[in-house]
Amino acid sequence: MYRKLEIDFSGRKLSLETGRLAKQAHGAVLAQYGETVVLATVVSAYDARPNIDFLPLTVDYQERTFAAGKIPGGFFKREGRPSEKEILTSRLIDRSMRPLFPKGYDKETQVVVTVLSADRDNDPDMLSLIAASAALEVSDIPHAGPVAAVRMGRVDGKLVANPTDEQLDTLVKHIKSMDLTALIAIGGDDTLSVASRLHKRGMPLIGVPKTIDNDIDGTDQTFGFDTAINIAAEAIDRLHSTAESHSRVLVVELMGRQEGWIALEAGMAGGADLILLPEFPMSLADICKIIKRRQAGGKSFSIVAVAEGFKLEGMEVLSTKELDAFGHVRLGGIGEVLCKEIEKATGIESRAVVLGHIQRGGTPSAYDRVLGTRYGVKAVELAMNGEFGKMVALRGPDVIGITIDSVIVEVTDKKTGKPKLRVRNRCVPEKLYDVAKVFFG
Repeated sequence: MYRKLEIDFSGRKLSLETGRLAKQAHGAVLAQYGETVVLATVVSAYDARPNIDFLPLTVDYQERTFAAGKIPGGFFKREGRPSEKEILTSRLIDRSMRPLFPKGYDKETQVVVTVLSADRDNDPDMLSLIAASAALEVSDIPHAGPVAAVRMGRVDGKLVANPTDEQLDTLVKHIKSMDLTALIAIGGDDTLSVASRLHKRGMPLIGVPKTIDNDIDGTDQTFGFDTAINIAAEAIDRLHSTAESHSRVLVVELMGRQEGWIALEAGMAGGADLILLPEFPMSLADICKIIKRRQAGGKSFSIVAVAEGFKLEGMEVLSTKELDAFGHVRLGGIGEVLCKEIEKATGIESRAVVLGHIQRGGTPSAYDRVLGTRYGVKAVELAMNGEFGKMVALRGPDVIGITIDSVIVEVTDKKTGKPKLRVRNRCVPEKLYDVAKVFFG
C-alpha cells in the first residue's frame, strides 16, 4: 500500500514515502529533504540463526558518486571499498537502532541505505537514520522505535553554538512539534551546557560526554580521548629519532584547552622528557634548567609536550584575539613561543611541532568504540525509563546516569560580562602529575 508523509522541517520539506520501491523488502522508505534523497530497505530472516547469543544486525550505508552527478572511472572509485564516511554513518545508524530490538531477537536482519541524490546543503547521514527507522516501522520486524535525528545549530544561515533564550524557545517548539520521545545530546562542555538549558525548558533530554579533551566533570573518561592520546603518543614516539639525530629540543603542542589531559597521558606514553600543563605553572628558568640538566648528563636532545592552554610566565598564548561562538578564547601558538624562548635561553636548536586537528580525526580506538557503545546503550536505557535530565558517566568499571545539573556551574560570559551556565571542568590531579615528574630530565 502506497503511503506518503510530508512535514515542514526548518523551512524545508521532509517527505517519507513507502509502497512504490523495493516492494520485496520487509520495509522500504524513500526519504527526501531538499534535493537529498535516500532509499532505506530492511529485511529479516524468517528463521532464527542457531547457536547465537547476539543480534545479527547488519547496517550498510552506501554513497554512490552518481548521487552528486559524478561518474568516475575505475572500479574502486565507482563501487569499491566503503569510505570512512560510509563506515561511520553505518555505525551511527546501527548504534541508534540496535538497542531498540527486543531482547533475544536472533533473526538475521539487514538494513541497507542507498544515497540516490545529494545536494550540498543537506547531508544524507541524518536523513538516512530517519529513513532506516521509518523502514523498520512500516515492516513487521519488532522494534521499539521510531528513531529520529537532527543536526543542530544553524539559525538564519549562521552557526549558533550557544543559542539565546529566544532561539532555545524556538528550538524547543520545533523539537516538540516532531513528537520526539527523547533527545540525546552528545558532545563536550558547551553541548552539555546547552542540553541542561533545554532540559529546564521541558525537553526530554539525555547527555553523553564526548570530547577529546577529557575535561567533563562527573565522569572518569569521555569517549574520543583514548583515540586522541594514542595518535599523539605515536607522534611523540616518531619524533625521538629526529630529535636525537639532530640534537634538538622539539616542543610538541597538544590540544586540551585549559586542561592538560592529552598532554599528560600522551607525553607519558610517548616518552616526553618534560610535560607542561595549564594546571601546574612552571617558569621558563625551571624549564630550561631541566633541559640543561639533561644535556649535562649526556642527553643531547629533549622532547617537551605542552598543552595549548599552558601559560608561560603567566601569559596565555592565543591564535587570535577573537572569541569563539561560545565566548571562549582561541588558543594556539604556545609551542612556537616556548620553542623560541628555550633556544634563546639555552642556545640549543629548537623546533615546534603542532599536531592540531590530526588528534581529532582518524579511526577510533577499540577502547573508544566500546566506551561509546556502552554510553549509547545506557543513554537509551535512561530514555526508555523516562530518566531525563541525566548524563551517562563512567565511574570505575560501571556506566551510570548522573543529573546534568550536578556538573553545571555559573561563570561569567567573556563576551557579554553576564553570568551563564557551563559544565564544570575536570582538571589533572596533582598526584597524577607527580608520577609524570619522576621522569622529567
